[in-house]
Amino acid sequence: MAKLFKQTTLIIYLGSIFSLCSCLKEKSYFLEEQKITLKDSLSINYHDLPLMNELSSWSFGDDTFLYSYLYLDSLGIFQYNFSNQHWITNYFDLEGPNGIKSTGPFTYLNDSLLVKKASGQFGFQLINLKNKGIKNYSFENGEYNILNLSPYSVYFDGTIIGLPIRKFIPSGTPNFTQISPVYGFYNLNKGHFTHFIYFPEEFQNNSCSSNFLKHTFLVTDDKIILNFRKSHFIYCYDLKGNLISKADLRIRGVNIENRGIFQYPFQNMTNTEFTGNYKNLIFDGEFYYRTALVYPTIGNSLPNGFQEIQQASNSSLFKIIKCDRNLTPVSTGYYSGAPSKNGLGDGRYFIFNNHLYFWHLNSPDEGIGNFTSIQIN
Repeated sequence: MAKLFKQTTLIIYLGSIFSLCSCLKEKSYFLEEQKITLKDSLSINYHDLPLMNELSSWSFGDDTFLYSYLYLDSLGIFQYNFSNQHWITNYFDLEGPNGIKSTGPFTYLNDSLLVKKASGQFGFQLINLKNKGIKNYSFENGEYNILNLSPYSVYFDGTIIGLPIRKFIPSGTPNFTQISPVYGFYNLNKGHFTHFIYFPEEFQNNSCSSNFLKHTFLVTDDKIILNFRKSHFIYCYDLKGNLISKADLRIRGVNIENRGIFQYPFQNMTNTEFTGNYKNLIFDGEFYYRTALVYPTIGNSLPNGFQEIQQASNSSLFKIIKCDRNLTPVSTGYYSGAPSKNGLGDGRYFIFNNHLYFWHLNSPDEGIGNFTSIQIN
């Protein structure tokens, strides 16, 4: 009798384990995807201004879209006002005591200020667009460099400026992700910098290529949110650098499994890009949006050579997950991400009248930039 009881108990136990495993296997983290509906469109006429190229940077504010253009001896910053559809042009010298010290990315802080990294100077510049004044700031001991500047990646209250940074340590250094901070505050009055956000735990015990470690920030009034190209999670910190929450916002088609470092940089690049990757995290005042670019035709082998890369790019899908203020997923959608198919791109976007607009690729008129708002229920 006791033997029969033990056998029955074992059968029930194994059955429950099998049932649990089946449930775990069948559990889906993905919302049902729907095709994105294109809604209102906005066009920006560049008139006689030079068009953006691979060296151009861009940003936006409440009623403004800005971009830069590199000339031989100066940097042009062109500011478009959506309300009156007028351009304001500014030109800054590249050399001299009042020159721009970097041609790289900038971020628009308010109606007059930009922040740019100072290339090779381990510091940054605040640029006044109204009076063309430039103030230079440097980090103590030259230990840090600014990177990953993007719209709404900078905290600014007039005295304290929060910046995405990297400590000057080679990425191959052992325990690099454990000792390298990624964000901190700089006191403009005291010239003092305090770093307080490091790589999350999921990256601290893995050997990752630098491509896998790329990330962006989204700063709101009371949160600093960290978004990695190769993590299903986003990480939310308070203004003291304390981790307050993380949210699983995964999108189908983004593979984060193979984080290893290949022998050649080209392999690292293709592995990161063509296995799908997260791009931007955006807040329009009501909803959060996380975007990704995926390549559904990629199988077990990565593209090798220009023709295979072009074929993969022509099949790319722009995907987006929409979340409420608590970062709870509401819906997810997709659209072509290929220029050859008049797709959408999140390389440029802006918010105007609380509507989010994405770049509509492959505009028929080179002098016009077309942007469109989207709808996913």
